[in-house]
Amino acid sequence: RGRNVIENYPKTTAVANALAVMLVGYTLLDMSDLAADTRRVLELNYPDHPVLTGPITADSETGKPHKPWYQFWE
Repeated sequence: RGRNVIENYPKTTAVANALAVMLVGYTLLDMSDLAADTRRVLELNYPDHPVLTGPITADSETGKPHKPWYQFWE
């Protein structure tokens, strides 16, 4: 699905998240070459993407952990 977004909708804001989904998927499937290539593209084009910035941190005001970038439900 991530590749489909990149190939068919290359100028949309969804490309960054599509790359992130691909990176996580390739990593979980232990496809290290594809994961490394995807990480390189994501770092080059979207260096501040949450999937690259490290572990989830807590909100300084509430103390509650921030949700992962992909979790939009409560």
